[in-house]
Amino acid sequence: MFIKKNKKFIIKKKKGQNFLNNLYIIQKIIKLIKIKNNDILVEIGSGFGIITKLIILNVYKIILIEIDIELIFFLKNFLQFKKKKILIYKKNILKINLSNIAKKEKKLLIFFGNIPYNISTDLIFYIIKYLYYIKYIYIVLQEEFSNKIIYIVNKKKKRTFKYYY
Repeated sequence: MFIKKNKKFIIKKKKGQNFLNNLYIIQKIIKLIKIKNNDILVEIGSGFGIITKLIILNVYKIILIEIDIELIFFLKNFLQFKKKKILIYKKNILKINLSNIAKKEKKLLIFFGNIPYNISTDLIFYIIKYLYYIKYIYIVLQEEFSNKIIYIVNKKKKRTFKYYY
């Protein structure tokens, strides 16, 4: 449970919500992304915007995709200081046409996020359809799930994934 301006926020397990709150891990993720000031980032499952707030000053634009309306209201207040750089979609990532976003921005997109665990498989297959529009993908997955992907990929010897602990 998280505290949000004198209100309690209940994590919605059915939406696969899991929030990073370890600053060391968050900084490690940001360092791995190697952000440039002309990048357009797409954050899947923005949550309370902790990563967003730390990187917003270093990017051209950040697109937040969040399905929970309570979190969207929180994000709009929390990140108000840089609202010209932020675009928020209240949608399920699996229902967004990513090619339209990339074409509108006229740039390849960088995806990142601590994605909802309950859509990990669907999300990976969904994003693969849009690889033409994506520069990089940095996502946090459950360890068991990522090990399974790495095992399958290595077994087929088609591609190597980089993963970090």
